[in-house]
Amino acid sequence: MGGGSYDPIASRSRSTTYYQTMSREEVFKQRKIDPEMDPKKITIRESRDSEEHPESFPIIIALDETGSMGHIPELIIKNVLPDIMESILNAGVKDPQVMFMGIGDCCFMEEAPLQVGQFESSDELMEKWLTKVYLEGKGGGNRHESYPLAWYFADRHIVTDAWEKRQQKGVLITIGDESCQKILLKEQLSKYLNDNSEEDIIASGLLESVREKWNVFHIHCNGGSYRASQTNWEKLLGTGLVVSMADDGSDIKDIIPKLILGCYRKPESNE
Repeated sequence: MGGGSYDPIASRSRSTTYYQTMSREEVFKQRKIDPEMDPKKITIRESRDSEEHPESFPIIIALDETGSMGHIPELIIKNVLPDIMESILNAGVKDPQVMFMGIGDCCFMEEAPLQVGQFESSDELMEKWLTKVYLEGKGGGNRHESYPLAWYFADRHIVTDAWEKRQQKGVLITIGDESCQKILLKEQLSKYLNDNSEEDIIASGLLESVREKWNVFHIHCNGGSYRASQTNWEKLLGTGLVVSMADDGSDIKDIIPKLILGCYRKPESNE
């Protein structure tokens, strides 16, 4: 995957003339998990170099799809994706490959607490996978969501040429408004990924492992009754790796590029 190139003008045109005229339910049509995004059916996802994109740089944006956070995927597709990509490209990230994930709550018996797209470089394909996310709209009641599922998948089921060829870490960003699930039960990994683990996975230990190949960040929607959960995130990830965004997400178009550009290493010149 990852062919084509990103055209901010074409993407912005669709945002203003197509997506803006649609309701959230019309944009995100899935009423169950899309089979192409079902981690039970996915062995591996790849971010690879090609003649077209010789310096691939993997970016994962994992979106909370529970009831309180559905406005963020809608905001991204309708308003800010062209701005995010234009900022990244103009700053010199030559070959970004973006994957969208959906994250829910596997402790709340959701159908689809993990949904996994493909790494893409073109505007049309990025939008394709983003709009395939099933906004299940559940969660709630236990004050956390299953954000570590994104870490787990990145750690166990993704390979990138950026790391294998250049030891360049990718960027993994979760976006949500709850605290982080502390333990992934082995039964949950079996149910939602068909992975057979001999033991439960502690989030803090998983984070240490995934950080070997990924720069991990969390963007926190810090409004209403969720302010205490940002403190929990900061204790887990560390200072500067958790960023608070406006309740309406209006500043996310600036936050995401800043996080990506802060850890991108430009390729060395061959001259």
